[in-house]
Amino acid sequence: MTELRLSSERRGDCVIVTVGGELDIVTSHRLDEHLTSVRRKQRCVILDLSEVDFMDTSSLAVIVGHWKRLQAAGGVLALAGARYRHTKT
Repeated sequence: MTELRLSSERRGDCVIVTVGGELDIVTSHRLDEHLTSVRRKQRCVILDLSEVDFMDTSSLAVIVGHWKRLQAAGGVLALAGARYRHTKT
């Protein structure tokens, strides 16, 4: 099983979601569930990807989906610590 670490911490008006490990087809569902839970309570989400070792397009689709939903609701989803190889996709 692919290891995935998720944690959330509220800072001011935002929630920082820290992701570690591998984001792939196996773990993207857990990321989606976690972001859904956070998004229902908070309109400002910072996604810290600095501890992500691997990310595939299924996880990218999850992130983009949440970004679009937050934006439509007047919120913000910002990326932090994303490595070039992940953001290049």
